[in-house]
This record gives sequence, structure tokens and C-alpha cells, in this order.
Amino acid sequence: MACRYDLERNGHEVETTFFHRKITGRNRLGDPNEVYAGSSVVFPNPPGKMFEMKIDLKRLYQITEPGEYTLHVSRYDEESKTTVDANAVTIRIEP
Repeated sequence: MACRYDLERNGHEVETTFFHRKITGRNRLGDPNEVYAGSSVVFPNPPGKMFEMKIDLKRLYQITEPGEYTLHVSRYDEESKTTVDANAVTIRIEP
């Protein structure tokens, strides 16, 4: 199961880090040459079961300003061949 994370502020995606681009295969011109393929965190999880996974948003996004951010998490379910979206989470970053 691979998860996708999207962090937004004021309706725009927050700038991603090199690490984020490396593991998602979304490299950019100017990124070091080692960014050549994506990767996923994969582990089995039976349908209908809940799971918890900690992520460090600072490793994935360049969070540089205080304010409200919205985190969207989704994953592709191989069995049903659909994308499953979690409820969006609002995060407030204080100065």
C-alpha cells in the first residue's frame, strides 16, 4: 500500500523538499542526479482495518511560515483498483 501526501496552504501546494521529490519520483530540473525513480512504503493492511503511520512533514515539505495548512492523504487500493482518500486534516503552525 503506497500513500500519497499533499500539503496545501491558501489553496496551493507547499514547496516540496528534495527528499519528497526523490521518494515520489517527481524530480525537478536542478535536483541532484540521484533522483531517478520513485519509491513507496508498502505493507499489507486488510480492508476495513485502521492503521497509524507517523510522518515527519518537515522532511517532505518546506514549511517556512506560520498559518493554517491542509493535509490530504490518499492511497491506491490494489484490490478495488481505486484511490482511497482520508479525511483532510487542518494543521496550525504557530510562530
